Amino acid sequence: MKKNFQVVVYDVHPQVTLVRDFIGYSDRYTVLEKEAESNFETDLAYLRSLDPVNWRENDHYAVLGLGKQRFRASDDDIRKACNLSIEVYILVAFEILGNTSRRFAFDCVDEISIDDSLPTVEEVKEDFFLHLRPAFQRNARWSKHQPLPDLGSHSSTFVEVEHFYSKWENFETIRDFSYLDEEEKDKGENRDHRRYIDKQNKGERAKRRAADTKRIRTLVEMARSHDPRLKAEQERLKREKEAKKAAKVEMVRQQQEEKLARIRMEQEIVERQRQEAEDEKRVTAERVKKERETEKAFLKDQRKRLKKNVFETNCYFNVDKLPTDSHEFEDHKIEITHEVEILCHALSGLELANFAEKLENLVSAEQKRELLKQEVDAHKKASVKETLKTADAAENGNASCATSKWSLEATQALIKAINLFPAGTNKRWEVIAQFVNQLIPGGGFSSREVLRHAKSLSSDDSNVKQETNSKAYENFSSSVKKSECCAEITTAIEAESIRPWTSEEQKILEKALKTVTPSTLLPSEDRWQKIADLVGTRTRKECMLRFKMLAEQVKAKKAAISATEAKFSR
Repeated sequence: MKKNFQVVVYDVHPQVTLVRDFIGYSDRYTVLEKEAESNFETDLAYLRSLDPVNWRENDHYAVLGLGKQRFRASDDDIRKACNLSIEVYILVAFEILGNTSRRFAFDCVDEISIDDSLPTVEEVKEDFFLHLRPAFQRNARWSKHQPLPDLGSHSSTFVEVEHFYSKWENFETIRDFSYLDEEEKDKGENRDHRRYIDKQNKGERAKRRAADTKRIRTLVEMARSHDPRLKAEQERLKREKEAKKAAKVEMVRQQQEEKLARIRMEQEIVERQRQEAEDEKRVTAERVKKERETEKAFLKDQRKRLKKNVFETNCYFNVDKLPTDSHEFEDHKIEITHEVEILCHALSGLELANFAEKLENLVSAEQKRELLKQEVDAHKKASVKETLKTADAAENGNASCATSKWSLEATQALIKAINLFPAGTNKRWEVIAQFVNQLIPGGGFSSREVLRHAKSLSSDDSNVKQETNSKAYENFSSSVKKSECCAEITTAIEAESIRPWTSEEQKILEKALKTVTPSTLLPSEDRWQKIADLVGTRTRKECMLRFKMLAEQVKAKKAAISATEAKFSR
């Protein structure tokens, strides 16, 4: 059955006589004590150093407290000293052991029954359980929580081992060190002195208690660091970790092998497909080659057949009108030979076979000559048509490529440049190209391209220019970010602004710009409103936009001329 202990610190009451009466002290003991204190001197240190075996070396007078009287002591003094010493020590021992708290305090420091020594590291390494089990058993009595688990054996489970160390690592001691107090509290002269003695005693007890706790902690740490069961568990965990790592490595290796096998399989499939495609391509090429050779041989045979049919039967001569001159005969033969060669190279094998069959079916030479002439003329006409068609397609392609490069903005810039730089301008088309390239970033138009496009514009219908002028305002309005002011412009004004400026309006605007200057206006007058009033057919905004456009054109014209002059001056 679990027994709970409570440590009670024994403090001697100031009225010692009351305590002594309570535990059975008599007046006789008081007299004996006083007499012993007056006549006898007991040297406890000397008594503890005595050895009963070497009794010849002992000071027997000092043992009985007669160290000063010695030979002067009578027999009666010797008997009294012996009886008094026995009674005093027995009563003191009973006073201590008869009180539960004082007895527990004595048991906590009893050097005979207590062994606070710890085994060495070498001993623990030599035999773990043999040297550590007694140490834990000796110190288990000081635990506040009873019972504490035993150290166990090699066969103990890991759960039992962890339970053992968990209990001992949370060890709470009940050991009391009040018996080792250097001064007794009741010997203080006054309350403050007794309080000071009590404070000193408590401080020393706390130090001894901390040292004992540290000793227990050292014992537990020594056991944990050298426990073969924990080492075996660590080895097992290490092996499991290594096994998991090896399994993971093996899994990765298998995955890599599977991946490589899959890649090899895919490569084999691709290689097989490539080989099959090459085989099929080779077979196809061989078949095509064979067919081509067959067709070539057939074509060769049909050409021979045609030539034989033409030359051996002399169908190209008029029998009634044979050439008398040998040179004329040879020229006529060369001409007919050339025509036959044209047919041989123009017609396929089947066409040659059909034509040769037609010639063979004809009887008269006149019919053969007529058929040959018709076939040659038909082929010449078809060849001329094909040539013309190819040339037209090439020309149209070049024209479309050149035209596609010219956007609406580039065309508008070209028209402006042509109007700004009239005929007679030095290096006119270089200046116009420079002007267009400044207005159209990334255009890169050369003087030849500008000249070609200008010619195409002049040769085209006049609707092109009208369409370009009509879209000018639309492009301008789409490129300008709308604001609140733009939103307030009415549809009627926008419709009026689309109208191109006439030459009369342009003259009036230029005259108004020269006449209405800031120096001629009053502070309250608006210059552009006055200019618009003079023009009459245009709004204030239209006049401003026209002026800005003209200013930009003049600026661009000057820049183009200067750039061209700088280019040719190099």
